[in-house]
Amino acid sequence: MPFCPNCGSPVVAGTSFCGSCGANLKELTVPVQGPARSLQSVSPEPTPEPASEKVLCVVSNLKKPKSLGRWDTYSLAVTGKRMIFALLTSEMIKYAVKDAQQKAKEDGKGLMQQWSAQMDVSTNYARKYIGADPETILKENLSNFVVDNSAVHLIRIGQKHGRDKRNQYEFIVESNAGEYSYETDSYPNGADELETIFGDRVKTSGKGWTISV
Repeated sequence: MPFCPNCGSPVVAGTSFCGSCGANLKELTVPVQGPARSLQSVSPEPTPEPASEKVLCVVSNLKKPKSLGRWDTYSLAVTGKRMIFALLTSEMIKYAVKDAQQKAKEDGKGLMQQWSAQMDVSTNYARKYIGADPETILKENLSNFVVDNSAVHLIRIGQKHGRDKRNQYEFIVESNAGEYSYETDSYPNGADELETIFGDRVKTSGKGWTISV
């Protein structure tokens, strides 16, 4: 038995109008062989959002020597796509020192322990970049800049040797955009993670590269 294409009610074959809704069956040219169903708009499947860029490791306390024994201190936040060099400004240091001192007090630490916590201010501040939005880090200061991972040829980490250089290291990034050279007072934290990200492009003391001063 045919059905009305307008309301889905059964109709007698050959009739001109539907007995239920009165629709003109001759004008409705689309045949319906079963009960009418309401036509629902079909939304396209949502396009999966691209994986968010995450900070995979942080290297802190990278010092860029300046004149008269001064230096700028940078933190390096590394994602799967790029290296973000973030300047640690004097205002940021003041904030971090105050924050470290307050936290030490809240934890019931004495004056010496509070002082020790303040000495680690560069490292503690850099840790905040783990889990942070890379674009937020980049925009934190106009001096912050980026080097794409694909542009990096070599990362060299080596201990200096010579008078008064026993505990100093060189941290050098060679890239298409140029060479970025820093010093650090201890073996850089995050070096193992850098080897995971960059593979054999990382050369450390005892692994293909040494430096003498």
